[in-house]
Amino acid sequence: MVAAFFRSSAGVLIAAFLITSPVARAQGVKALIDSITGQAKQADRPADPSLKEQLEWVRGESEASRSLTEESAEKTTRAALAAAGLPESRIEDFRAAAREIQRNFQGAADLLDGLKKLEEENAGPAPQTPVPKTEAAAAGLRDSLRRSQLAAKSARGEADLLARLVAQQQLLAANAEKEIRQLGEEEASAQTGEAKARAGVQLQLARLQKRAADATVFFAKWRIYQQEILLKKADAQAASIESALREGGFQNQINAGRAASQLAALAKESADLEKSLAAAVKSQAAAIEDKKKLAASGQTGPQAVARQSAADALVDATQRLVAALQGTQSLLDLEKAHWLSVQSLAGELDPATVRSATAQSEDAIRTLSDWRPLLDRRLLEARENLEAARKKLRETSGDPVQKDLLERTVETDQLRVGAGGAVISRIEQFIALQNDFLSELDAARRNENATRKLARTWDDIAAFAAGIWKFELFSAGGSSINVGKVILAIAGLLLALKLSGWISRRASRAAERNLRIAPVQRILLEKILFIPVAATLILTTLNWLNIPLTVFAFFGGALAIGVGFGAQNLVNNFISGLILLLERQIKVGDIIEVGPSTGKITHLGSRCSRLRKFDGVEVLIPNSAFLEKEVINWTLDDSHHRYDFTVGVAYGSPVEKALAVLDAALRGQTGVLKDPEPGVYFEAFGDSALIFRLYYWIEVGGDTDSRAVGSEIRCRIERDLRAAGIELPFPQRDLRIRSSSPIPVRIEKSDP
Repeated sequence: MVAAFFRSSAGVLIAAFLITSPVARAQGVKALIDSITGQAKQADRPADPSLKEQLEWVRGESEASRSLTEESAEKTTRAALAAAGLPESRIEDFRAAAREIQRNFQGAADLLDGLKKLEEENAGPAPQTPVPKTEAAAAGLRDSLRRSQLAAKSARGEADLLARLVAQQQLLAANAEKEIRQLGEEEASAQTGEAKARAGVQLQLARLQKRAADATVFFAKWRIYQQEILLKKADAQAASIESALREGGFQNQINAGRAASQLAALAKESADLEKSLAAAVKSQAAAIEDKKKLAASGQTGPQAVARQSAADALVDATQRLVAALQGTQSLLDLEKAHWLSVQSLAGELDPATVRSATAQSEDAIRTLSDWRPLLDRRLLEARENLEAARKKLRETSGDPVQKDLLERTVETDQLRVGAGGAVISRIEQFIALQNDFLSELDAARRNENATRKLARTWDDIAAFAAGIWKFELFSAGGSSINVGKVILAIAGLLLALKLSGWISRRASRAAERNLRIAPVQRILLEKILFIPVAATLILTTLNWLNIPLTVFAFFGGALAIGVGFGAQNLVNNFISGLILLLERQIKVGDIIEVGPSTGKITHLGSRCSRLRKFDGVEVLIPNSAFLEKEVINWTLDDSHHRYDFTVGVAYGSPVEKALAVLDAALRGQTGVLKDPEPGVYFEAFGDSALIFRLYYWIEVGGDTDSRAVGSEIRCRIERDLRAAGIELPFPQRDLRIRSSSPIPVRIEKSDP
């Protein structure tokens, strides 16, 4: 029975089945029909149908599709479902597919009814736009140009969305075709009557769904062709208007009259948009109130759930509409800022104003380019929501509350789709406007004379430097920290440290002169004064630059760890330096010996001290080494130090005379102290000489060089002993040769 019912409707979708190639671009209706019907001919249709015949055929198919939703057809379907053992709820699938077929053919009939007139209107050449003579006329043409560009963009976007719909429905039709083949095989191989009936019912449903998808493709392709005609018309109008504006000299943006006209138009649009936004907010409040009433009613059941779902959809739609209108308002604000900038440039291209306008335009382009993907997704979502709301509205019957909510949702989604499409089109136009504006500025700057270009280049360099100087790095404590503040802070810190050192040195030297303090105390006072003076100057510098101390809170943890670990040696040496200055065990000018180094202290620093060795090499010694290692201070309390060395004379020399000569040599040497007295002592009998030890004292740390004194003493001793006839011995050894046999000895006389 169901098979007989669907076979009676086999001619309904003949056109949809025959569409296999894309719609030819910019062809007439006749050519388009040829592309649709060129693969097969039908006995009941003309071989080459005219638009009138095509329209009559589509209307006939639309009327025939109504039989799919008649009550008798539904009764037949219910009986078939019962015979096949399938749930009666599956009839909704049949009903939805039949309604989709009827809707698409009815839409195609309405479209074809006005398509011939639209094609005839655009068959001839595009009308020529008169050249404007005044700014008012040019402003009117720009409004027309904007409407044409919006229409072109809308048509292009509609065609793209329809192309996506065609691809989606073709995929559904292909899947349905696979299902038809599988169900046909199942029906042919069924073993029982019930199984055969079940497969037959599912097969007819798959065929009906495929026909619905093909009908959607059929209608969508005709709509694409309609949008192509509208796009061609809008592009032709836009090109004609642009040509007229260019010929009249009104194409430049940097024009005071044009800027004033655009600002007036934007003011009017803003006023209209505020009204629309107020109405949308009012609709949103009403939707929220309706939702609350439904929730407070306490009703349950499928009808209450459906109403609540419709109320949720309406609230969501109104919220999104309000957001879309607010986005439009933001775009109008950007346009207003642009034309105000243009108005300021109309008199003279001031370099500072040009830089500001250029930066504003570039920022607007970046902002709008970032907006565009999001707006595209939201527009597609709005279209999907609109189609879903329309579908629910068609399927709703009997509940006036749900129907009212869905109708309001459809109306809101339509407004949202319109607003979203307008915003996207306007964004593209505004980006193009900004690019034209930047090109116009660039052309104007290229035409400047050499003096103007040089001045502008200097201004650009100064502006670039100022931009870097004012570049914000971060903010802390409500204060902005930029590059300039950081540079000034570093310079201020260096100056504060330098000034602190100068102040502390001057103060300590004044104290040394007036209070007659020791040099080591002066150094200690200098270091004590340096820290508070430096801290005061640094804090003053930071306060002058309006840099709060909270800026350094971020570095507090790292600084504490650094002091605890990485800076512990620094702190150790600093404290050791203070201890050395306070205890005065080591002073500047002292001769000390620490480790392998011996020399004079020339400077006691806060971290390390300088030791000048006797060979002229300066060694930096950490202050902690003076406290941790053994240190010999040759001039700690007394600068008198004793030196000694030994002298040997030959055996047989008069000892008393030798003692007298040595003692006279010591006492007569310059640099040897009289008190304590020098001494000479007969120390030992050596292997080859009589050993005398000489002791003498000299003052270390002054101009006396202990090495020179010792050398002169040795020279005097050698001279005095030689004069006294006392011999300085050299080592003597007795050689004994032991042999088991006599050693032959022979004396030979050499030839003369």
